[in-house]
Amino acid sequence: MYTDIASSSLLDLAAQAPLANVTVFMNWGTKALHIAHVLSALDFGGVETSALYLIHGMNRGKFKHTVISMAHSNGERRTEFESIPGVKFMKCPYTGGKRLSFITSCARLFHDLKPDRILAYNFGNHALIAGAAFFAGINHTYVRVGGSPLRTQATRWKSTVLAHAARPFCRGEIAVSQAVGSELVNQLFLPADRVTVIPNGCPVEAIFERAQSERIRRLERTPQRLLMVSRMDEAKDHQTLLVAMLELVRRQMDVQLILMGTGPEMESHRRRVEQLGIASKVVFLGSRNDVPEWMGRSDLLVHSTRSEGFPNVLIEAMAAGIPVVATDIPPCREVLADGCGLLVRRNDPSALAMEICRLLNDCQLRDAMVERAYQRVQVVYNLTRMIRAYEQALTRA
Repeated sequence: MYTDIASSSLLDLAAQAPLANVTVFMNWGTKALHIAHVLSALDFGGVETSALYLIHGMNRGKFKHTVISMAHSNGERRTEFESIPGVKFMKCPYTGGKRLSFITSCARLFHDLKPDRILAYNFGNHALIAGAAFFAGINHTYVRVGGSPLRTQATRWKSTVLAHAARPFCRGEIAVSQAVGSELVNQLFLPADRVTVIPNGCPVEAIFERAQSERIRRLERTPQRLLMVSRMDEAKDHQTLLVAMLELVRRQMDVQLILMGTGPEMESHRRRVEQLGIASKVVFLGSRNDVPEWMGRSDLLVHSTRSEGFPNVLIEAMAAGIPVVATDIPPCREVLADGCGLLVRRNDPSALAMEICRLLNDCQLRDAMVERAYQRVQVVYNLTRMIRAYEQALTRA
């Protein structure tokens, strides 16, 4: 089967002495390995957050970084990337349909930069990036697969074609979860030895401290606050949550729903809230960079979704010490294993409302769940382990 760096040998090493052991492994020379990180956008999303974690966390003496944005617009988080000391920031915009023009421009950029490794964060378009790298004489391109390639039947076939078109030029795929790794091997038919699974991580202690700073206010406040943090697009299922919220209101529960995030479905959700007559109970916060603080102010995190690669918000909630109810799909099931959250079948507002009530009314269940989740996130989704796993994957070629 495919390689699972973060849950096998590296976890064992990291548990004992993560930095010392991996440093010995990477002691291949004095020249810093130059990595070009290619991103589609620079917004408040899990992809951009993971890229920032890697760039900040990778051993400065062993690695140097360039960030390349394919977006025409600047993005909400461009300044975060530009302000990292010693990191170059460049743009190579991609216009849909103009593939040859992009490959040519990208190849020139790679030829001038001469990176040792290219890490693409955009599965599908990585075929263009890997092709451009090949023409520039660079044959160490990897793609981080952060989302499910199987959202629809159309994306299944498109993803399969692009994945195999990239194979001659791309060294391997890094899946962010076992679920994504399984899809790449079993559904897209990529060779198992190409695929490495490195689960996402988060700064557990830092998130806990930021959430804890708001905890007292949460305990002193009514109504009970539900929080969903997610981009508002077709992959997420806000509609089921909104109908579940209506059921909670009809049960005369004193609850408030906080929706954090933006996206193409945002106005549709606003209209739906008005239609359901729950506008006074729902708050739209937009994009924010204080997610841990809002987790600390809330009583429960709800993650209603149709498709995921890796639900970053769940491990952040586990680190923040807030109980979780999520849709029962493989990536959520993987993260919330061993009773670290409640799972609800898809498209079932009544079941979602029932499980929300169950958690809000059972403090013993909440406390036990939060404790198990915090222990799990420290061991399995620790940020240091994620970073060291990427260091190993990118240097072992």
